[in-house]
Amino acid sequence: MILLAALMLAEVFAADAMVMIVVHAPGEHEEIHINPLQITHLHSSRTKNREMTEETECVIAMSDGRYVSSVESCDKVREMIKGLEDGKY
Repeated sequence: MILLAALMLAEVFAADAMVMIVVHAPGEHEEIHINPLQITHLHSSRTKNREMTEETECVIAMSDGRYVSSVESCDKVREMIKGLEDGKY
């Protein structure tokens, strides 16, 4: 009975596991872990402006209103998200 309860509990935690993608910040290239379910849109920084560093390739808009600058291209970020959906990562 205890084993069955433990297995059921493990299934619940596995189903609720949070999956993150990892992008790198401009500058020191620190890892930033992002929940892809919280991404609202991706914006390519090909049109550079003064508020972004030269290294920024993609600006990731989050559901909490924050923005994350990434040295990875938006295509690469999309590829990572798609890879999670396809079970590649």
